[in-house]
Amino acid sequence: MRLVIVDDEPRAARLLSSIIQSFPASAEHEIQEFTNPKLALSWLLENPCDGLFLDVEMPELNGIELAQQLIDQCEEIPAITYVTAFPEFSLKAWDVDAIGYILKPYDDEQIGHALSKMEKYSNGQVGVKDRPYVRCFPEFDVFVQGTPVFFSSKRAKELLALLVHHKGGWVPLDKIIFLLLEDCAEEAAKSHIRMLLSRLRQSLSKYQIADIIESSYGKMRVIPEKFDCDYYQYLNGNKDLFKGEYMGTYVWAEEERAYMDH
Repeated sequence: MRLVIVDDEPRAARLLSSIIQSFPASAEHEIQEFTNPKLALSWLLENPCDGLFLDVEMPELNGIELAQQLIDQCEEIPAITYVTAFPEFSLKAWDVDAIGYILKPYDDEQIGHALSKMEKYSNGQVGVKDRPYVRCFPEFDVFVQGTPVFFSSKRAKELLALLVHHKGGWVPLDKIIFLLLEDCAEEAAKSHIRMLLSRLRQSLSKYQIADIIESSYGKMRVIPEKFDCDYYQYLNGNKDLFKGEYMGTYVWAEEERAYMDH
């Protein structure tokens, strides 16, 4: 594959290039590095490539703007993976059809996964959609095609974490209120939970994964068959996944965390 790296930090560009070259198939890759995003754009408009690794925060032309210009000016755009220290741009990356969003500091496995998706893209498998991945160790996060899902509400994110914690079982509204809104009056709490559910669905809908949650009268649940989850893998015997932290700082997860520690 022809790959392009655009990062205004030369050391970061070189490091990423060296990681790519460390993989067995590296001989098949032609890698171009750019530290000037405007020069990179000019080159990309004249030279098609298969995969593009982009930083976000760069002077004069940021990575989102660069990708948008490629979309506006090219009939075919490369598979784009963002490699950045800024998680808050993930939704904008989705808007320009990025296939991945990797946060620095990254590891070799993340880069290898990005390369694998780029190969699918370059082979015409553009429609291939990875299952959502739910991470519970050490912090709770959700990823779609390598992109971390952005939640507009921390409480809505915690609601999803709580439902994941219950492994697909129905969670009664009263229990959700007790665990998330213990000091709130009952009627106000019910209204607040309904609002959180609405916000949660809005966030997930932007990534086309709202179907991982289900609600019925007075109860909610996740549908485990629709996503992969490290916590469920742990419960199925992969004990090495737990490194001492589970679900971050959520108070309701303390009992399970203590059980894992023993």
